[in-house]
Amino acid sequence: MSFTTALSGLNAAANNLSVTGNNIANANTTGFKKSRSEFVDVYASSIGGVSKTQPGSGVRVSEVAQQFNQGNLDFTDNSLDLAVSGEGFFTLAANTADLNSLTYSRNGAFRVNKDGLVTNTQGQALLAYSPNGKTVADGFSQGVLKTVSLNVGAGLPTATTNVDMQVNVDSKAPVPVSTTFSPTDPSSYYKQTSATVFDSLGVEHKLTSYFVPKEVTPPTRDWDVYHYITDDPLTPVSVDASGTPATMTFDSTGKLTNPANGQVVLAPFVTGTSAADIQMTASYYGSTQLSA
Repeated sequence: MSFTTALSGLNAAANNLSVTGNNIANANTTGFKKSRSEFVDVYASSIGGVSKTQPGSGVRVSEVAQQFNQGNLDFTDNSLDLAVSGEGFFTLAANTADLNSLTYSRNGAFRVNKDGLVTNTQGQALLAYSPNGKTVADGFSQGVLKTVSLNVGAGLPTATTNVDMQVNVDSKAPVPVSTTFSPTDPSSYYKQTSATVFDSLGVEHKLTSYFVPKEVTPPTRDWDVYHYITDDPLTPVSVDASGTPATMTFDSTGKLTNPANGQVVLAPFVTGTSAADIQMTASYYGSTQLSA
């Protein structure tokens, strides 16, 4: 009897170890819910009933129970990766021709198939309620599930109109040795930053901003900012001379005070092709002048 009791403990421990190993093996499985072994005592009994002096007969696994606790939410590089925060499941259809045959999952790793449907790795289509309008406040047609589809066809290109560039310039930056600015002379500016912009035909261009510190005039300091696209100067609309920079002013706390709202309206850039001129506004809102 004692051997059987001890053996039941070993078997129960082995089962618990297997469950733990399975949890560890699925640590990176999306939507996986860990399990735990639950045990019950095995009582000794006889024809005459339960003895008050006879020891129990060991232990056995009563259930391997799944734990539906909230997991960690992680960021990924896939814009279609979704997660459920709190209670609930994703509703899926194995057959898009029969939306009444539903399955449910916490796995939010989705992709777009060749037909433009959002599906999981098993090809099951994601279902959702149809919106009544264009905002959440308009509500949804509850009870009417439909597949979620995306337009995977190539759309028409759209020219860039706004570029957001939030920067920090060093409050201790010295005035450049070279007093004549040139994008090819690093000694004529403090730093540069670039952004990719597009014309009306979808062709890429690189907008580069060059920052040139001026002498400190307490309690403020000015910086000249030159804008170039493919080596052609792009000047603010309010300035006539080609290559004339915009001016950024920071106060004693490092806050940008000029231009208003950090907006610099740039003169139209002539692409030299059949594309329309690029008309953009560069926004430096939130930029600072703090010690690097």
